[in-house]
Amino acid sequence: MTAALFIGGHFRIFFDVFRRILPLSITIVKSTLTWLKETLLESQKGIRDVVILMLPQGVALVTGFITTILIARGLGPTGLGQYALVMSVAGIAASLSDMKVLFG
Repeated sequence: MTAALFIGGHFRIFFDVFRRILPLSITIVKSTLTWLKETLLESQKGIRDVVILMLPQGVALVTGFITTILIARGLGPTGLGQYALVMSVAGIAASLSDMKVLFG
């Protein structure tokens, strides 16, 4: 009988704590769901903004690819090699200029 009272007392304490914590838990769950919903909506806006910012880079990539094909077909292998040499030297000069090594 003592064991039954002991266990019953634990259940009473458990349910008393549960009764006090339940409204707090529901409030926490509601606020968490609200935060999650707002975050997902903001994330969708962010994803849309990133896609919009990536569009010009995609256009530049496609345009550069088509330009390279046209230059290669128009100049031939030797002319393309000379063009690549000029462009690489110009790229190195621009990089050095940005670091203020040249024209400093």
